[in-house]
Amino acid sequence: MALLALCISCKNDAKDTNQLAIQGTWKLISGMTIEKGDTILTNYTQKQEFIKLINATHFSFLRHDLTKGKGKDAVFSAGGGTYTLQGNKYSEFLQYCNYRE
Repeated sequence: MALLALCISCKNDAKDTNQLAIQGTWKLISGMTIEKGDTILTNYTQKQEFIKLINATHFSFLRHDLTKGKGKDAVFSAGGGTYTLQGNKYSEFLQYCNYRE
């Protein structure tokens, strides 16, 4: 599965010159998931928030609805794992996730 997401940085204190610009805390705005030739676009600003944290070797994410878990739009997901960054190609390897499927 491939995932492409548009993000904005919440904070990036790049004091270490070896730190990659991608490291930090990001608020996801939209994303594109491509699986078996099917593409799904998701707007992460509609009734939900989604943040991603990236350090030198790992990433994690938290996604929740803005209705405090009530109603048909209730959602919560969290997970993390390792990633690679080669040029402008970012790939994630999910190791932990509350959404088991």
